[in-house]
Amino acid sequence: MASSPLQLPPETGLFAVSLTLLSFQLARYVMMAGGAFLLAQRWTPAWLEKRRIAKRLADGRQIRREIGTSLLSIAVFVAIGLGVRQLRELGLVHLCTDLDCHGWPWAIGSVLVLLVIHDTWFYWTHRLMHHPKIFRHWHRTHHLSHDPTPLAAFAFHPVEAVIESLFLPLTLLVLPFHPASIFGFQLLAFAMNIYGHLGIELFPASFARHPVFRWINTTSHHHQHHRAVTGNYGLYFNGWDRLCGTNHPDYAATFIRNASGRPG
Repeated sequence: MASSPLQLPPETGLFAVSLTLLSFQLARYVMMAGGAFLLAQRWTPAWLEKRRIAKRLADGRQIRREIGTSLLSIAVFVAIGLGVRQLRELGLVHLCTDLDCHGWPWAIGSVLVLLVIHDTWFYWTHRLMHHPKIFRHWHRTHHLSHDPTPLAAFAFHPVEAVIESLFLPLTLLVLPFHPASIFGFQLLAFAMNIYGHLGIELFPASFARHPVFRWINTTSHHHQHHRAVTGNYGLYFNGWDRLCGTNHPDYAATFIRNASGRPG
């Protein structure tokens, strides 16, 4: 998900645009992923500790690897963001810088539209990444964290980071979005990504049977993916995994166990 300073004046120089992109990406990673890491790995309150999924805390080697690969991904995101900026200057991307052009309903609703489109993009590219001939070259980097921490949210091989980033410019080529909607989507999407790598189940066990919340993915869902390597390919929602039969067969039971504070 490459951010782009779409509201900067057209005359803004390349250095200033790059610095804006880099500042946003680093701030988002340090504050959100770093804060979640401290909560999950260093300053965990007792009521959350009993919901821990990982059997051990991450060591220094894992933390350094997750941060290092995430910084490489951030560099890719900045480059893609510059590309989005160029597409805007060429008039190829669909932006709505005036809320009156599509109104507040679209400005707010388009955040959900972006989440649904990105969830579809992620599911199918993620399944592709698990093809044996592709996995060992690119996606294995992310799976080096058997019990991931929030710092692994961006821990991709650079090629995978490019594939992940292409979602936004491709979407902007065909649909109009307000920059504020894109910004809101990026923050919400990253928060959900961090939650998937938290290693502590926050949702209550009742979500497994709830008619609405059971369609939202959980920490247990993605953590199980890291451990089992196959299955549980979705990002935000559990729709594609249910439709395609790719949920891990023990996912529901594992989630209930973790959410009840009885990790196995």
